Amino acid sequence: MRQPILASLLLILLIMLPGQIMAEATPAFIKLDASGLELPDSAADWVMVLDQTTGLTWEIKSTDGSLHDRDNIYSWKNVEGTFIKAVNEEKFGGFADWRLPEDKELESLQKLNENSPELFSRYFPRTAPSFYWTWSRCQDGNPNSAQIKFGPEPSPQKRQHRIRAVRGVLKE
Repeated sequence: MRQPILASLLLILLIMLPGQIMAEATPAFIKLDASGLELPDSAADWVMVLDQTTGLTWEIKSTDGSLHDRDNIYSWKNVEGTFIKAVNEEKFGGFADWRLPEDKELESLQKLNENSPELFSRYFPRTAPSFYWTWSRCQDGNPNSAQIKFGPEPSPQKRQHRIRAVRGVLKE
């Protein structure tokens, strides 16, 4: 009589354990509206995502031809002066402290899917498979341009890439 009970408990653990491991491995994202207010996870429309794991808030791309359109590309020279400046001037989401992410910040959004780095599409829809601008600090302390690739396709033009704006300070 103990064997069926033990077998049942083992089966329950085997069913529940993978779900617990997946829950811990998946970052905790919160969808935000155009005012920066929290939305239910079931929301169909959102413009920003707060990553509770890193403390960073990320811009969500659109397909509406606006400043946030997924198909907009920029050269390194006009990343800050064009895109980031415009995002801050419009006070996107009610904030004016958007910036270009550091390489380790943008890498925090990567997941590997069949050897191709991608984003969590449930929270980051409309991400074009391409290179995205980021930066890293050189040994002398100066910023250096860098790119991170999401998805299987190459960048549309050499030296021109997409941008995903971020705000906040990365939790260490």
